[in-house]
Amino acid sequence: MLRSNYNDPTIEKMKDEDVLKQIKELSKDKIIAKRYSTSLNYYARKYFGSWNNAIRKAGYPPRTHQTVNSFNRNKEFYYLLGLLITDGHLMYNKLKGNYKISIYTSYEEEKEIILSLIKNIFNYTARAYERKTGFSENKNYDIYISSKYLADTLIKIGFPIGNRSKAEYHDIFSNLPKNGINHFIRGVIDGDGSISKSMVRIHSGSNNFLLSLKNLLTKMGISSGKIRKDRTCYTLTISKKENLLKLFRTLDYRNTHYPRRLEKWDTNIFKYYKIA
Repeated sequence: MLRSNYNDPTIEKMKDEDVLKQIKELSKDKIIAKRYSTSLNYYARKYFGSWNNAIRKAGYPPRTHQTVNSFNRNKEFYYLLGLLITDGHLMYNKLKGNYKISIYTSYEEEKEIILSLIKNIFNYTARAYERKTGFSENKNYDIYISSKYLADTLIKIGFPIGNRSKAEYHDIFSNLPKNGINHFIRGVIDGDGSISKSMVRIHSGSNNFLLSLKNLLTKMGISSGKIRKDRTCYTLTISKKENLLKLFRTLDYRNTHYPRRLEKWDTNIFKYYKIA
């Protein structure tokens, strides 16, 4: 049943042309979805019969239902998993039927890389919209997939729901196949790493996560320093030429990567150690 008792006087004055105008404004951020505005959805249905009719009238194709039913756990998936575990979030609400996997970035180029990865891995056209944060005035994108199947799959391999800083990570590390470990770590570094002239640092809100990562690196023959805590997070540092070179080669860093990270290797570490 349509609601008819809005108290907002601005909303009450909305006309059909106002609905179309607002839909066109939303489309700039690829937010053509009724859940972003209850009042806009109400008036779209009032004037045009349905949200999809209003979308068509505004000159845009309506959204189609997408599902993820299966996918190959290839190197791209494990790289994306590394990005998700550092810069992502899993929302799982069975009562409301809300299953959302989000990944965030502030870089336009990286947004396009993530969208391409999602399309290639899951055959799913993800949505991206700008979100405001309290940390920066720069654009920040939320790229998301709505899929119960994928959410269930991530949970089964140890991906935490909600707050990751309090999560245990033993399962996700033990479920990494040998041929996926290097791609996963590369994703982790691209997501929450920093590269300076003589070291790579990996940051996390979870000490448990970095302990598991440190143990994994040790098994790969890569030594790392003590995990240190500062005011906002924990940090694991990898330094010394031999460790950094082995890390770079083991991770196959010339493969899938964020371009700005690879540039940091070239302009900092390789330049510092005079590596051609």
